[in-house]
Order: sequence, then structure tokens, then C-alpha cells
Amino acid sequence: MTREQFKTFLSTPKGKLIAVCSLLAVCWIFLFFYFFGDTISALGGGQQSVDNAEKELKRLRVKRAAVAESYDEFTAQRKRYNAIVTEAWLESRDGQVETALRQKITEAVTAIEFKLSSLGSVNTGRINNDLYYADIDVSAEGAMDEIFKLISALEGIRPAPVWKRLNLRPDNRPRPQTRSVSTLNLANLDTTVEYSRLSMNGTLRIICADEAAYRRVSGGERKAKP
Repeated sequence: MTREQFKTFLSTPKGKLIAVCSLLAVCWIFLFFYFFGDTISALGGGQQSVDNAEKELKRLRVKRAAVAESYDEFTAQRKRYNAIVTEAWLESRDGQVETALRQKITEAVTAIEFKLSSLGSVNTGRINNDLYYADIDVSAEGAMDEIFKLISALEGIRPAPVWKRLNLRPDNRPRPQTRSVSTLNLANLDTTVEYSRLSMNGTLRIICADEAAYRRVSGGERKAKP
């Protein structure tokens, strides 16, 4: 068809209809690829696109697991710290630590009918903005069962102390065995060492909390324990 014939054909009603339909078809094809071209490209990527999507999904899952693990660890640490604060010595309930701690130790020792060799003064120091510690030196000598009974009594003080330092050693000083006067030979005095005796020397530590720290952690006033 020549150019003149084509112009003549377009001037006819049939030619005009075909031309309009062709333009509409081109417009529809353009709009289709404009709006859905990315989707078609993704679908046409084949296995490579699927592999990339799976890798990205795995990466996101690993990252999410790491974040969850870090959060769980932080939560556990926070719970342990809050437990330390809530169980610490509180002066509004337990008294001024410099004097009340010595009194509690004396009462515990008296209850088991024991006598300490020495009981030092209380030394305090800060741990952080919420907590501080109180240390006191204790020393004693006695039979092995008496010393272990003493340790148990001291650990039973509430709030519970911990041993910052505890040294136990045999009391090796010679001690004569007990004999009746009628059978005792002073020339052959038996000085066998009693290895069942111990010498104890240690430092007890109490963790103390500031009032404001306890209120922040517990959300209220601390109640006295029975």
C-alpha cells in the first residue's frame, strides 16, 4: 500500500476505526508495563530471585534471634540486680549498719554460747549510686565443731552476709591431754597437739541499699521481715 493509498484508507470510517483501536492498544500496553513491569521482572527472575529472597529472609531471622537473645540477657541481668537491691541491708528496717551489724553478730554468737577472739569495727564503701558495702573483721579459736557452728550462726544473720575473706587453719599450739592428778607424770608430760581445734579469721560483708534505690526497684516501702 502506497502512502497516498494509506492516507485515503485512514480517511474512511473503517480506517479511522482501525487507527483508533491501534492507538488504544498501544496505550494499554504502555500502561500495563508501566504499572506492572517490576512485578513481571521479579517473576521472570526465576530461581535466582527465589534464592536471593530466601537468603534475605534467613539474614533477617538471624538478626531477629540475636536481638531477642540480647534482650533476654539484659532482662535476666536486671532481675538479678533488682534482687540484690531488694534483699540488701536497709537502714530504715535493719538499723544503722555501723552499730546494728555488730549487735547482730554479738547476738548470734551469744545464742550459741561462744566467745569471739576479736570483733573489728565496721568499714563502709560505695559500690555504685544505689549500693554500698559494710565490712567487719571476725576472729575466733575453738574446737572444730564450735568453729563450724559459729560460721553457720554468722551466715544466718539477716540480711544475709557473705564472706569477703575466710581463713581456717589448725590450731597447732601444743596442749597437754587431760589426766587425773594421781596418774600424771610431770616428767613425761604428753603435749600431743589437738588437731581438732581451729583458728578462724575472716571478713564478713553486708550489701546495703539506699532508700531511694529500693523504692525505685520495688515501687514501695520495704516491709519488715518476721
